Amino acid sequence: MKINKIDIARRQLDVAVDIFLSDGDLISVITLAGAAEEIFGTIVSVGGKENAVKFLVRSHKSLGSKLVEKEIRNHANLVRNALKHADRDSDENIEFDERQEAIAMLSRALTNFSKIDMNGAFPLMEKVYEQMHQIRNA
Repeated sequence: MKINKIDIARRQLDVAVDIFLSDGDLISVITLAGAAEEIFGTIVSVGGKENAVKFLVRSHKSLGSKLVEKEIRNHANLVRNALKHADRDSDENIEFDERQEAIAMLSRALTNFSKIDMNGAFPLMEKVYEQMHQIRNA
């Protein structure tokens, strides 16, 4: 099988969105959307555009944060990385808000994807944000 990185990330994101929309496992949403976000983010950066994490870093700095870029990145990816690695921490448990992290990771992945293919990203964005609106109003 030969497949390019954009197609890989798109498939990961599509499945993450499907799981999210069906009220499925949010850890899977975070993990799949996180993988897609990372691939799309690298492609966006290589293309000379600002990816979602770079935007977070810039935003923190403009708001007066004293954290260095690496600390901001580590914090932004803390849950995603904890869900896919067992060697990072001696603690076997992690506490976080699944829904908040899933929404954040989907948002980052969709933002990065939109900078590569707005026509492909927009329908997914509409579905996710409509679902978020329904959850908020429930």
